[in-house]
Amino acid sequence: KNCINVLVTTCPLVQGLSKVLLHGLGSVFDIENIYSSTKIGRDNCFERIHTRFGRKPTYVVIGDGRDEELAAKQLSWPFWRINEHQNLTALVHALEWQFLDGSCSSSNSTEILLRLNCVENFIANGLSFQKLSCKRPAGRTY
Repeated sequence: KNCINVLVTTCPLVQGLSKVLLHGLGSVFDIENIYSSTKIGRDNCFERIHTRFGRKPTYVVIGDGRDEELAAKQLSWPFWRINEHQNLTALVHALEWQFLDGSCSSSNSTEILLRLNCVENFIANGLSFQKLSCKRPAGRTY
């Protein structure tokens, strides 16, 4: 599947990266796809991500709060609220059935999944990112 996991955290970058590794999520988030909004703010992080990957991908913001939802709305990106296990299961099914992107059948289409400030909350609630793990196709550049 052509999708990339991107994490935007309010923690300082080193602290956020440490949490990702401590929770065994290193295979889910490539280091270059972890952003900290501590110094530059969430909107600037979104702009950097959008500049890096361009207009072609479908961006899906995944989070557990109103702030994340509003940030996604400003960019007209879909938001998927996850605050319990059934929300995560529904997201997995939506991604598998390509409900979040009508053009995903195209080999040139990429989904950018943005997880915002929710690693600790997901772990605390017994939720797992492992089912949402998706890797960049080999040989693909962005």
